[in-house]
Formats: sequence, C-alpha cells, structure tokens
Amino acid sequence: MGADLYIEDKIGNNLGYFRDAYNDSNVFWKFEGSYWEMIDLAREEIYSEVDCEKAISYMEKKLANDEVFEKNISDLLDVEQEYFKKEAKDLKKFVKVARDVLNGNIKGRIIFSV
Repeated sequence: MGADLYIEDKIGNNLGYFRDAYNDSNVFWKFEGSYWEMIDLAREEIYSEVDCEKAISYMEKKLANDEVFEKNISDLLDVEQEYFKKEAKDLKKFVKVARDVLNGNIKGRIIFSV
C-alpha cells in the first residue's frame, strides 16, 4: 500500500511518477505531510474529484519545510538519511512538474492514487 502519483500527457505517456509507501520509508511523512489530509483538503465532498491546485499547493507548503525534514531524519543512520534526501529530491521534482502542468507550461494531467 502506498501513494502513487502520476503525471500523464493526453494520450497516456508518463511525464512523471512518484511512489511513497505507507510505512517507515514514507518521505512525505518526514515533512509531516499526509496524503490523506491532502486529499481531504482538495475535494469538495467524499468521492468527488480532487482539486489538483489545492493538492499541489498543500504538498508545496509541506515540502518547503526543510527544517522539519532535517529534524525528522537527524537520528537516522547515514544510509537512511541519504535515502530520504534522495526521495525528497525526487518528490520535489514531481511536484515541480505538477506545478508546471497546473500553470499550463506542460500539457498533461495529474493523477493521485492514495
């Protein structure tokens, strides 16, 4: 189980993908972010479509807090810290591409499977 985040062009070609497992390897949790909270904030009612602007804005806000991230990985082994730093970089890259989609710089659609 985990969060699968996709960006596809209009014919289904992959423009971006990020997977975050729901276990101790979850990088978004290290920023004190929650995919479930993101989805709750980004939809009008249960089972409705997600407002991608709200979802990506939530992620941008959480991912901007490097101080929280560093604090939450500070007690980990060096190899674990490196893992989370790489994952954080990849997640931030995904969110940047998603922002480009929302701004119309890239033609595509954002899909959240959480």
